[in-house]
Amino acid sequence: ATYFPDRVASLTLIASVGLPMSSSAHVLLKIPLVSDILLRCALWSTVLAGLEQEWADDSNPHLRDMIESYRDRVLHEPALARSLLSTARHFPLESQHATFAKVGKAPYPVLLVWGDNDRTCPIRNARRIKHEFVKRAKLVVVKGARHCVYTEFCPQVALALNTFLKHQ
Repeated sequence: ATYFPDRVASLTLIASVGLPMSSSAHVLLKIPLVSDILLRCALWSTVLAGLEQEWADDSNPHLRDMIESYRDRVLHEPALARSLLSTARHFPLESQHATFAKVGKAPYPVLLVWGDNDRTCPIRNARRIKHEFVKRAKLVVVKGARHCVYTEFCPQVALALNTFLKHQ
């Protein structure tokens, strides 16, 4: 969207990374050897535990389905762990200021969807994107949602997307 804005009709960011996150734990994954040890010993239990922290209702049966799906993927897709580790090592998770500024200058409409209790990418980041970088953005805040807003609160997110797209 930032490289080819003329080819984008609209952009939706859902609980997006790019500004300071609530935890700096991901920084450990940038350290060689430490990240490899974590990957072998604890990454998946940490990822799975993190999923539980990012759902508002940890008794939701869909959370259990998601966790089981991840466990299954870990067994059958060894590249998944390497991919997550590579993202943590190389993607600028907290320094997308320039990217958001480019989006702010682009002509396409922007929707931000965020949970008001997001523990990974706090709601203050969405408000900062809207007020500092992309003033024309429409912000939809899902009450009670955490970082997995797109999975746990599907009806609210789908309604926000449908409403946004109908008016484009």
